[in-house]
Amino acid sequence: MAAFIAAALQGRTELNGERAVLGRRADPGDFMILTRTRRHLDQYARALQSLQVPYDITGAGSMRHSVELRALVDALDALLQADDPVPLVAYLRGPLVGLGDDELYVLRQARWDFCWTTPLPAEGLDGQLAVHLNRALGALQRLWDDVRQRPLAAALERFIESTGLAAHAAVGAGGSSRAGNLLRVLAIVRDAQSRRGASWGQITDELRDLLEDDRQRVEEMTLETGRPDVVRVMNLHQAKGLEAKVVFLVDAADTSAQYHAVDMHVSRVADVPYLSMAVTRQTRFSTIVLAEPEGWSQDAEEEARFLAAENLRLVYVAATRARDVLVLGTTGQRRGAWAALEPVAQTVPDLPIPPATDPHSGAQTTATGIDVEALQQQTRSRWAQARLPTHVLESVTGEHEIAPPCSQEAGGHGGGYGTVVHQLLEHVVKGRLADLDDTATAVYVRYLLASQSLRDMDTTSATEAALGALHAFRKSEIWKELEEAAGVVHTEVPFAGGTGKSVRRGVIDLVYRVDGGWKIVDYKTHIQLTPELTQRFSRQLAAYADHWETVSDEPVVERGLWLAASSGTDRYYAL
Repeated sequence: MAAFIAAALQGRTELNGERAVLGRRADPGDFMILTRTRRHLDQYARALQSLQVPYDITGAGSMRHSVELRALVDALDALLQADDPVPLVAYLRGPLVGLGDDELYVLRQARWDFCWTTPLPAEGLDGQLAVHLNRALGALQRLWDDVRQRPLAAALERFIESTGLAAHAAVGAGGSSRAGNLLRVLAIVRDAQSRRGASWGQITDELRDLLEDDRQRVEEMTLETGRPDVVRVMNLHQAKGLEAKVVFLVDAADTSAQYHAVDMHVSRVADVPYLSMAVTRQTRFSTIVLAEPEGWSQDAEEEARFLAAENLRLVYVAATRARDVLVLGTTGQRRGAWAALEPVAQTVPDLPIPPATDPHSGAQTTATGIDVEALQQQTRSRWAQARLPTHVLESVTGEHEIAPPCSQEAGGHGGGYGTVVHQLLEHVVKGRLADLDDTATAVYVRYLLASQSLRDMDTTSATEAALGALHAFRKSEIWKELEEAAGVVHTEVPFAGGTGKSVRRGVIDLVYRVDGGWKIVDYKTHIQLTPELTQRFSRQLAAYADHWETVSDEPVVERGLWLAASSGTDRYYAL
C-alpha cells in the first residue's frame, strides 16, 4: 500500500495519466487509509514515513512508548525530586545525555552523590566526561530557572529547543509523528496551566500518567497535522463526512471489534424500556454465566442481530469514503474487519504495485535556473534582520544590573543568596511562614538555598545568615508598620514602562500604605553601602516611586533600603 502511494506520487501507476483518476502525479491528499480499530494505525504510518510520504494520523491514542515524552518527564522528575538520585540517573541515561553504565560507575567511584545541585567531584573524572556532565547539568539548571520564571509550556519549549530534542525526534524512524507528539505535549501543558491552573508538579504527574497508564488516551499528532496535502491515516470512527479519491480499507485480519459475546441488551420497543443482562465470570479461556434473567436467550439473539447490523453499517460508511477507487484488504475468509465485502473482492483484480525506486525521486523537481547561493544569501539576510532588536531593555536605574562582588554580599554568599532572602521576606510578609517553628523554617531556608544550585556556597553559614535576616526583619520597625497597614501590602510587584524604543522594567520588593500615602522598601544583602551604591539605589527607588505614583494616583511619602546583611542594629536607610 505504501509503495503504491509512493509510486503514484511519482506518476508510475496505472491510475496516473492525463485523464486518469490521479492525473500525471498524485497528491498525498488524494489518499485515505482506514482501519477498523486503532490497534495498528502506527504501523501504516511508519510504512509511509519510511518512503517519505507525508501523512496525518488520527485516532492512535497512546503515548506510552514516546521516547521524547519520557525524556521530558525524566528531566522534570530530576528537578521535582532533587534529593532522589533515581530520576537524575534516568535523565543521565536517557537520550538527552546518553551516559552508559561505565560512566555512571566512574561517577559513583568518584563519590558523587547524584544530585544535580551539588558540584561534580574535583578528581576522578576525565575531561571529556566532566564537560559532558557539566553540559547536562547546565541544561537542568536552565530548565529549573525557566520553570520558576515562566509558564511550564514556555520553559519546556526552550528546553526542547536548546537540547535539540524535537530535531532528534524528527530525523528518526517515525519522525513526523514523534516530533508532532512533542507539540501535542506542549499543547496539553498549556491547557493544564491556562484552563485548570495546574502547578508544574501536577502537570509532571499527568505527563507521567501518559507514559504509565494505558487508559490515558491522547490523539497522536504529526508535523503535517492540519495540512490538506497529506495522506490521512485513521480508524473508521474518525472518517465520518470525509472522502478521498482513493481509499484503502486495511488491517483486514483485525477482528477485535467484530466478535465479542453479548453481555447486555436494552429494549425500547415496549412502552416501558428495560435492561436485560447476564451475570458472568471471566475465566482464562471462557466466560461462565452465573445468572441470567428470564428471556435472556431471546434478548441476546436480538442484541446480536443489532450488533451485526451496526457492523454492516460501519462497513458501508467505510466503503463510501472513496470518491473514485476503493482498495480492499482481504483475508480470503469469512472473518475479518471487512468480511461483508469479501464476496465482492473475488471478482475484483488485485492492485498492481510498480517496482520500488528511490523514495527521494517523488519529491524531485527541476533545479535548472535556481541560484542556490542567492537563496542562501537571502535567507541569511532575513535572519540578520530578524535578529535586530526592536526595543532596548534597561533596568530602573537606566543601566544593566551588575551583580556586586561577593565581598559585598552577606558573608560572601553571592547573588543567589540574595534571591533566597527576597523569597524568604516575601513569604513572611504574605503570612506563609506563620505556622512554621524554628526547625521547620530552617529546613525551608535550606530548601530555598538548594533550589539556587549554589555550588560554591557554604550552606550552613548561608542558612544562619538568612535566618538572622528573617529574625531581624520580624523585629524591625517595618514589621510593626506592616501590622498596622490594614492589609494594604504588596510584595514583589513587577512593572514595565516604555518610552520610544526603550523598555524600563523592575520589581518593587515591598510597598504598603502609611499615613499620607505609600512607603516603598527595597531589600539588599550588602554588608555596607558605598557612595556609588547609595547613588545607584537612590535612582532605582526614585524610579519605583515615580511608577507607583503613576499607577496608584497617590503620593509615595517615603522610600528606603532594608539591609539584610547589615551588622548594625538599624538596618533601614531612608533615601
